[in-house]
Amino acid sequence: MKVKKFKPLGAELTNFVFNNKTTEEELTKLKKIFLQNSVLILRGLDLNAKNLLSIARLWGKPQKHTNFSGIEGYPEIIKIQNYGKKFHTNDHWHSDVTFEEKPPDITFLYALEVPLKGGNTLFSNQYLAYEFLPIKIKNRLEGFRAKHSNIRILKMMGQDSKKEKYASHPIFRIHPETNKKALYVTEAFVEGIEGMGEEESSRILKDLYLESSKTKYRFEHRWIKGDLVMWDNRCVQHYAIHDYGDETRNMYRITINI
Repeated sequence: MKVKKFKPLGAELTNFVFNNKTTEEELTKLKKIFLQNSVLILRGLDLNAKNLLSIARLWGKPQKHTNFSGIEGYPEIIKIQNYGKKFHTNDHWHSDVTFEEKPPDITFLYALEVPLKGGNTLFSNQYLAYEFLPIKIKNRLEGFRAKHSNIRILKMMGQDSKKEKYASHPIFRIHPETNKKALYVTEAFVEGIEGMGEEESSRILKDLYLESSKTKYRFEHRWIKGDLVMWDNRCVQHYAIHDYGDETRNMYRITINI
């Protein structure tokens, strides 16, 4: 396999195909590349739902989404379609489903159909976001946790607020496999910093959100039909740009826990 690395995160893999002949040695090498680069891109794949689920299972246990139903026969796979910008739920920086006590470790997104222009996805390296925080802020926030909730997505979808979920996570998360610290606050789901006044919490979070999405931490992926992209939710935030009007953009999405 050949690896083309991007900065400040991401790697494209060529001359490699997932199938029933994939060896443990190849998979181990692949996982090492993934942990080093946080985003992995494989192009030109011809996958159906069954194939995608099989690939995901090589990495961990597929998860069902709390708020979205899966496709028929494959409850772990969500089909993401374009219903217009008004109903676009990913047009913001976030890590997936952080309002769960155990958020997904890895997300897989496979391109079924893409617009002729636009529809790119931005990824931001949260290791770097933490690394470049001023030491004064690191010392101030060490040990603090943020409260995450799905209430905003429930309101956007017109769902019952009784389905609301809450979870508490460290603002600085230690990656369980790399042992590196990453900034772990997402504007889409964080309600506030625990044990801190509302005014100070809001001010600090605003600064952290700006830091987490700085251009110098980003990689932008331009989708081509047949792309499979996987990213590490433990140290990456992403943003799906909706700049393609009513054009068709269909994706299969699946998340796993290791």
